[in-house]
Amino acid sequence: TFVLDHPDDRDEKAKAKQFLELCAKTLQDVLPPRSDLIEQVSAIVKATREAKATETQHKRGPEAAFLNGFAVPVIHGLVRDALGGDGRAARQALLSESFRSMPLLASASPTRSVTHPFKKSTSVAEVVAQWRTPKGTSISCPDFALRHPFPYQIVFEGKYAKGNLSVEAAARELAANIYQGFFYRGLPRSAGTRTNAPFDYRYACVLIYDATPKRSLHAAWEGFHPSVRDSFWTGANVFVMLLG
Repeated sequence: TFVLDHPDDRDEKAKAKQFLELCAKTLQDVLPPRSDLIEQVSAIVKATREAKATETQHKRGPEAAFLNGFAVPVIHGLVRDALGGDGRAARQALLSESFRSMPLLASASPTRSVTHPFKKSTSVAEVVAQWRTPKGTSISCPDFALRHPFPYQIVFEGKYAKGNLSVEAAARELAANIYQGFFYRGLPRSAGTRTNAPFDYRYACVLIYDATPKRSLHAAWEGFHPSVRDSFWTGANVFVMLLG
């Protein structure tokens, strides 16, 4: 059971990590067996695309089906438990780009209200080309996030990796995803608007489900040096949650 400390807790980072570790353990425990989950995600995507109903579009792709159909409800439940069983407070704390389709779970969008001249891409050529156009600024919208009244401000980048990836290709995929989490974490605070919550996060969590046939992302993760794996959290406040 995760117990919130007093707001003056000096070891806030350790408590935030403890909560994210609880999220990882709980997801591993409650998610369907790997083969079943992959099958269920495919079925959800197929049914959603065939139905073309507005209320199910938040599960249209594999990533959205996994995050909104499995991961986000579990994390909402853990936030609710941490807030003393207060479902309204948990809903207020949880932001999601699909909040309109999940009104019982999330209260608003995590979209950042202020544009900026950067993208998640690491290609210098793409950046230069972008900066030469009148549409050279971007809006950032993470998948979901946690804010007050939950005491730890965490922005989440979620991925559902599939396909027959080599370990090298999986390493590139993993690196790109971790970089995206760091990108969101690094954006400066911006005030909220009538439609957007304030953007202000101390921690990032990159939540990835490895649905590749040979669990290639797990092999790629193990190929990163242990000191580097540790430094994502200790040096950059980025928690890598690799499931599946």
